[in-house]
Amino acid sequence: MPLDSSLQKRHDRTAAVAASIRSASIRGKLGGAFILLLGGIFAALLSGFGVSTSHLSFITVTGALIAAVLSSWIGAVVLRTAPLAALLFSAPMAVGLVFAAISKQWWGCAALLGCMLIPFAALALYRFDQRKPDHSG
Repeated sequence: MPLDSSLQKRHDRTAAVAASIRSASIRGKLGGAFILLLGGIFAALLSGFGVSTSHLSFITVTGALIAAVLSSWIGAVVLRTAPLAALLFSAPMAVGLVFAAISKQWWGCAALLGCMLIPFAALALYRFDQRKPDHSG
């Protein structure tokens, strides 16, 4: 009997680990899709591609900057892949930057460039943070 109990405990631990891995995988995919969608929405608003003219206002620019910081946080804390989060958020912004430059909307270009740089600046700060527990020194 003790052998069956030991095998059951091992099976339960294995099942728990597998469920945890699946949960992390699903959370990562949803987080990545959310970051990409967030970047696409604000890129469309600030550049005007896909909609009409660009909607540059205090609210849209502030929202885009907050979304850039939020995507950095989600990438670093929730997904644990800050470089991927920065790329996912900045890819639609780069496309929007091209459209804004073609239509000569320079303030849109400036806003998009700022929103593209924030996740990478946050990534650089995260990389060189001295308080991280895994940083030897």
